[in-house]
Amino acid sequence: MSTPQSTSEPAAATAPYRAISTLAVIALVLGLASLVSLPMWLAFEVPLLAATPVAGLIVGVLAARRIRRFQHELTGLRLVTIGRVLCVFSLLVGGVVYTTVFVMEVPEGCRRVSFYQLGPDPDHPERPFSQEVLELDGQRVFLKGYLFQVRQSLNIKQFVLTPMHVTSSLERQPTMNERVHVKLGDGLRIKNEPRKFAVAGTLHVSPYPQRAPGVDGVYFRLEADYVK
Repeated sequence: MSTPQSTSEPAAATAPYRAISTLAVIALVLGLASLVSLPMWLAFEVPLLAATPVAGLIVGVLAARRIRRFQHELTGLRLVTIGRVLCVFSLLVGGVVYTTVFVMEVPEGCRRVSFYQLGPDPDHPERPFSQEVLELDGQRVFLKGYLFQVRQSLNIKQFVLTPMHVTSSLERQPTMNERVHVKLGDGLRIKNEPRKFAVAGTLHVSPYPQRAPGVDGVYFRLEADYVK
């Protein structure tokens, strides 16, 4: 006599197959990328890297909505949660550290200046820079940038600072307004590194190009008493 088969089977065996949401995977990848890029964000001070965790959060929201809408066909909420946590962590840590450094890094008595401020006067293109820039002559300023065309490796005393890291002649070269000839004071030396340097000292502004090592001329010279 044959034994009747049970009509009840494990739920796992009868549950419909659910695919992992592609958006959930993307959210997780962006979360991991945010965590990996966090040290680079802080070291090289590239605010655009914050776009990665922001994108991860947006994709996470879209993924969660889609999974809940098609809950019988899609899965991956756990991946979304992990990705969003990583993105939030990266944004919080990066934002706090970046803001703290921005506020605390300027030496006392110095005015923060950017290369954007040193640009040409849009209202008077015939002038090399605006009257506001000319008024910086003789003031103590704080500026950050990269070494440009420095062939010496160690004990560098003077160099040209630019807003971008140029590694080849095929890349866009800094304009005259994007070059600052820096001379370090007594006892100050640096080594050639592909990172952003911070310098502070007295800025000298000239309406005519001045000689500087490795370039055809500069408008700005900085007698630096601080470098980091």
